Amino acid sequence: MSAFLVANMAPLMFATLVVFLLLGYPVAFALAALGLSFGFIGVELGLLTPALYQALPERIFGTLFFLLPIAVYMMWSSWPIFMNAWTSGEISGSAGGLIRWPARLLVPVGFFLLTLQGFSELIKRFAYLRGLIPDPVEKHEEPALELMRIDDQAAK
Repeated sequence: MSAFLVANMAPLMFATLVVFLLLGYPVAFALAALGLSFGFIGVELGLLTPALYQALPERIFGTLFFLLPIAVYMMWSSWPIFMNAWTSGEISGSAGGLIRWPARLLVPVGFFLLTLQGFSELIKRFAYLRGLIPDPVEKHEEPALELMRIDDQAAK
């Protein structure tokens, strides 16, 4: 079975993508699910190494040139919409007339928080590359958990 998977990985990926799309799943969801599932299959079969998921230069490039510019642009372009709702006192048309500016404020605030998260990720990745912190993706064992495992094994 694993020899069949190794020999036919690309056609199986394509066929699975076609099935996902024909079932009506969105393209982005189908591609993400397919990439993750076949990535894990590739790791289990020994075709890919787990270090491939830690491709730090690509993550830094993606954060710098995709995440941060889009987040800053969306924050910058949604601010006038909030200010217009704030200054005009925009209210909903339903009974009671709830104010709309708090909902309009959520978009620039959300993208501001996303920008902060992007800077945090950049700092973390540069610190790892310089050797200042341990690998943030690698699982680190807690000494207390190890002692609990030893106690559980001794009790058996």
